[in-house]
Amino acid sequence: MSYEFFEGLLQACQEWASSGGFQSFDELCLSLPAIEDVEFNAEMIGVLFAASMDLMQETKVTSFRTELSRYLESGTTNQALLARADPEPWYHKDILQLLSELLLFDDTEYLQQDIAAVVVQLIITFGLDGIALLGFTLCLRIQYHVGRAMEFPVESAALLNLCLRALAHANDYLCSESVGHVNLAELIMSLA
Repeated sequence: MSYEFFEGLLQACQEWASSGGFQSFDELCLSLPAIEDVEFNAEMIGVLFAASMDLMQETKVTSFRTELSRYLESGTTNQALLARADPEPWYHKDILQLLSELLLFDDTEYLQQDIAAVVVQLIITFGLDGIALLGFTLCLRIQYHVGRAMEFPVESAALLNLCLRALAHANDYLCSESVGHVNLAELIMSLA
């Protein structure tokens, strides 16, 4: 896959994000080129995101990790994110790596609540950049069948539904009078 392909995909996802994610995800997918055998190239995608987005700003990354840690320690989660069989803990990963692993390569059966928390906090912390990253990652899975998509189409459909619900929930929260007064655990409980 070429850098230009990923760059074009990111641009389409940034346009989708500019609607707050309210534009239909199906419309986003229909606007993308029909290409088969898309391979996930972490290095190329990392360079693209570092050059185009605000996902590495230290204060935002720290805020994201702090809020997600509070949620995981709140006792309202099954802590599947903490129990993953991964030698590198989630809080050592950059945002792109964490979201890509969760949405593309991990078995999501027991991670749904934690994935919802990651998506909600992603949107709260990173705003439009977070929505674009979510759209980019979901397009890789849903449109281009990267990761577990081909083997587990039902899981992919459920994951898409979960992520879009979490996105809408985060947007609703950000437009409400509750901003700053509700913690992530409460937001995730109200999503269920």
